[in-house]
Amino acid sequence: MISLRFFLSLVFSICCTDVVYALNLSSPSLHEVLLPVPNTLADKILGARLSVSGATAAVSALTDNTRASGSVYIYDAEESWRLTTELNSPLSTDNFGQAIVLENNTLIVSADRDGEDAGAVYVFERNSLSSPEPWQQTAKISPPDGIAGDRFGGAIALAGDTLYIGAPLHTQGKLYIFKRNPESRQWLYIDSVIPDDPQALK
Repeated sequence: MISLRFFLSLVFSICCTDVVYALNLSSPSLHEVLLPVPNTLADKILGARLSVSGATAAVSALTDNTRASGSVYIYDAEESWRLTTELNSPLSTDNFGQAIVLENNTLIVSADRDGEDAGAVYVFERNSLSSPEPWQQTAKISPPDGIAGDRFGGAIALAGDTLYIGAPLHTQGKLYIFKRNPESRQWLYIDSVIPDDPQALK
């Protein structure tokens, strides 16, 4: 098993193909691994977003068109870095992959242009490696008061069973807090935060 203290993504063009490198800084000598490039990459830019947990890395690929849906690729380093899963949105114009966060067996992917830019966030959970689908979508989260143009999912953060989702264009911006029920695995809206003094942000 490869023990990673740090995962660095470098994205640049070589023969019209984007490249992502994994650097293992825990080994005596710096070890560089070229991650396999997905065949389905097409015009997407691999490495636009990156999140790592343990020996698993989630890497998103976006296009220059911010309305187009991106993809999220999962790499596993148990033996060597290999591409195990490709995740896509059922929609084509939601900017899927705008933000991603991976923590243990939970992957959060935002699509901040879903529903006329109201935004949405997808939750995926890991199945066993022997499963035909190693990652399964278990939820799609929308804001309780979202409207077109809010861009819910512009930023996301996960801490255990608590999920923080930013909607930067909701008036002067808004932070939503959701909590996962450990038994039902459902995500429940808990609270939201808005600026105390919206005028101070102008």
